[in-house]
Amino acid sequence: MAFGDFSYYEIRDVMAVTLFRFNDSAYVKKGQVGFMAWMRSGGNLVDVGGAVKTFKHGAAA
Repeated sequence: MAFGDFSYYEIRDVMAVTLFRFNDSAYVKKGQVGFMAWMRSGGNLVDVGGAVKTFKHGAAA
């Protein structure tokens, strides 16, 4: 669990969205069209002052 000021968390998009349309597969038999998309991104905290804290709790016995 994380809490704090997430304005210090920066998200970086590595590449654009890639989209595929499937209209020549098993979807056509049902009158449907299939889509598949993905996008590569990354992120990291840019603050060293501790604006975001994490909480870890062990499993109960």
